[in-house]
Amino acid sequence: MEKTTKFRNYSFIFSSLWVYGDPNLFDFAKEYNLASDIADKLNYVGYLDQKRREEHHGPNNYDIEIEQPYVLCVMGGGQDGFQLAKAFMQAELPKNHQGLLITGALMPEAQCEELHAMNQQRPDIHVLDFVTEPLKLLQNAERVISMGGYNTTTEILSFNKRALIVPRITPRKEQWIRASRLAEMGVIDYMHPNDLTPQALTHWLQKNNSTINARDTLNFNGLDNVVNQIRHILLK
Repeated sequence: MEKTTKFRNYSFIFSSLWVYGDPNLFDFAKEYNLASDIADKLNYVGYLDQKRREEHHGPNNYDIEIEQPYVLCVMGGGQDGFQLAKAFMQAELPKNHQGLLITGALMPEAQCEELHAMNQQRPDIHVLDFVTEPLKLLQNAERVISMGGYNTTTEILSFNKRALIVPRITPRKEQWIRASRLAEMGVIDYMHPNDLTPQALTHWLQKNNSTINARDTLNFNGLDNVVNQIRHILLK
């Protein structure tokens, strides 16, 4: 009842509600059963195209030589990505491929040390603890394995990467909902964390299946659309 009342209050406070998203993936009005007076004010501006960041990012903080093709495994912040990182370190990479693991700045030190110890037995995998701007590494990767955070997922979709997302399912279902919906659309593959094993990752890495280009399905003009909306308001 309290949430319903708050939503209704928005109808009087705001003339428009902008959503960084696409109703083809997640229809807010339908999912939250919004009243029509609120639903009519929803304005889906689309997702932010992460390719635009290429023009503005600063120097990188890594100094590695990694040959292509390679598989990138990225944890986001890394605070709860250890099981995925560990499974990746034990998975078999495709023939003539290298691997690159970015643990994330928030992964506990003891877990990072364990991964670096495992790395001593895997000369085909590079391990980085933190990268200020991973965009170029993601862009050049042949495949990407990641958790399901918003930023990493939109980066994957923006560059149309063949990706496997292993989302967290606690304490919130947000990543699971995002990954499962995207998989239903055919733009990524996903795996329940309870099914995560080195063998499961190896199996996915050996598959030759293709996915749909997310740009053919989802709106990635979020930045331009917001700018245009603001201009429209200022000109009134």
